Amino acid sequence: MTRFLISRQLMEYYKSDVFINDIDLTPCYNMNLIIKKISTKKYNVGFYDEHQKIPWTRFAAGVCFFKYKDKQSSKFLKKLTNFYDYKIKYYEQLFWSADQFGLALIQNIMNKKLKIFNFYDYKNILDFNKIVYVPRTLALKKIKSKFNNRKIDE
Repeated sequence: MTRFLISRQLMEYYKSDVFINDIDLTPCYNMNLIIKKISTKKYNVGFYDEHQKIPWTRFAAGVCFFKYKDKQSSKFLKKLTNFYDYKIKYYEQLFWSADQFGLALIQNIMNKKLKIFNFYDYKNILDFNKIVYVPRTLALKKIKSKFNNRKIDE
């Protein structure tokens, strides 16, 4: 969640948009094309949204774009920071995928005012299948760790 908590400070320090890319993703995309598309259509933020119905699986938190000096983008990050600060303060209630859930929660709150560029709809700009490669053994370990020794089918 730290990447989101410091996004506003990074925007102010660098006077620039912020693009979040998880460390385990291969950045094989053209940032100039992403910025041009988002700016031309006047989007506030960019998310990868496969239209999942479960809130904590809706957005891929590892690929996000926040526009600098954009009122709605700034509001989104402020609300998101407040949610994450609360979750960290009460860490015993913290759960796996809280970062994705936070994105979905704040998007739902701001739904009418927020214009989202969906990377999922523009595979020519950002193809998630190309930037994600997780070996099967690592994927299985990740699933097992999420369930903390409970049965996976629970």
